[in-house]
Amino acid sequence: MTSPINSFLKSLVLTFVVGLGFVSCSSSKERPTRLLIYASAALRSADRAGGERKAPDAYRKAESAYWKAKTQYQLRQYDEAARAAIEARRFAEMAEVEAETRGAAASQGDLY
Repeated sequence: MTSPINSFLKSLVLTFVVGLGFVSCSSSKERPTRLLIYASAALRSADRAGGERKAPDAYRKAESAYWKAKTQYQLRQYDEAARAAIEARRFAEMAEVEAETRGAAASQGDLY
């Protein structure tokens, strides 16, 4: 069984590689709609995992980057919106993993 940290690192590397692919393929005229959708989904997952309480720093960074991405998108600054959306997703995934890790550690502590 893999540890949560190994899973997190694999997820982080995959997110980075996929994100680089999206950014390199995007032009200033191409809308990063999917990146915003992925960032939003990652934020929802982090929220369900308790990221706001258990990983407040990463969660706040994710929210901030997400709202920056939305704002840049509305201003038609698509390259900047794409970068912010990738950052939002990365921080949201970090918050989710941290929240789940802390939740697992707390439940193991209840066993003793």
